[in-house]
Parts: sequence; structure tokens; C-alpha cells
Amino acid sequence: HLIGHSLGGVLARSTAARWPDLVASCITMASPFRGIRVHPFVLQTAHLVRGRILQRQNGDADKKPHCYSGYCTCQFLNSLRDEFPADIPQIAIYTKTDGVVDWRFCINELDDGTDIQVPGTHVGLAFNPQVYKHIANFLAEPASYRQTKVA
Repeated sequence: HLIGHSLGGVLARSTAARWPDLVASCITMASPFRGIRVHPFVLQTAHLVRGRILQRQNGDADKKPHCYSGYCTCQFLNSLRDEFPADIPQIAIYTKTDGVVDWRFCINELDDGTDIQVPGTHVGLAFNPQVYKHIANFLAEPASYRQTKVA
């Protein structure tokens, strides 16, 4: 079972896509797995971090100019774009008052009960008792959250 908050949820989904035989279920919390749309200050901070990483690499930055950016083509970043396996139970816990990421990028949009809205903020979800209740219920019976129709 994989559980991830924010970027951790994006990484959990990527792991499930790459190694579906090793993953029993996936739970994301405030994870923008459908795209990136974040607060401008978050993007500014990411740009500063990228600059420092490239600066520390000395001359190696010219060899891979797109590393640590949205244009990177490494195997890991490509796996972030992989389709999520339909046979792995999943839920996406989100809040419309996130404040960091756009909640619309944190949902499955499957209309099958796998998107769970709770009150709170981006960081607050990690401490929200309602979130832990949903996680416990899902882990106890993940199949009950899955779409009952098989296409």
C-alpha cells in the first residue's frame, strides 16, 4: 500500500504505474497528479532550488539543460505521466481550500467514489482526523471504493 501527501502522492502513483505488481493500493492527499498548478510562491521557490542544483553541478548543467524542469525527459519524469493501472484500488483525498495546489488537479474525476473531499488546508491534511478515518476505512476494505462496473 502506498500513501503520499503532495509530491509524495505523485511519486506513489508513479511507482504504482511502473511496478503495479508490487502495489496493493494507492492513497493520495493533496497531490496534483493531473498536472501542475500551484501558488506562484511555490513555483518561484522551485525555480530557486533548480538554480542552486544546476549551480552545484558546475559545467554539467549544459549537458542536460532541461533537468529539474517541466521539460525533463528522464525515465523517472516520464513515469509521472504514465497511466495509472485500473486494477489498483485508489483514493484521492483533497480539499477545496488547499492554498498551495489547485484541488482540481488532485482528483481522479472518475465519479466512482474515489475522490474524497475533506475540510482543511494543504499541510493540514497530514494532521486531519477525517483524513485518517478515510485512510483506515480504505485500507480495511479497498475494494469497496472501487468502481463496481467493469469496462
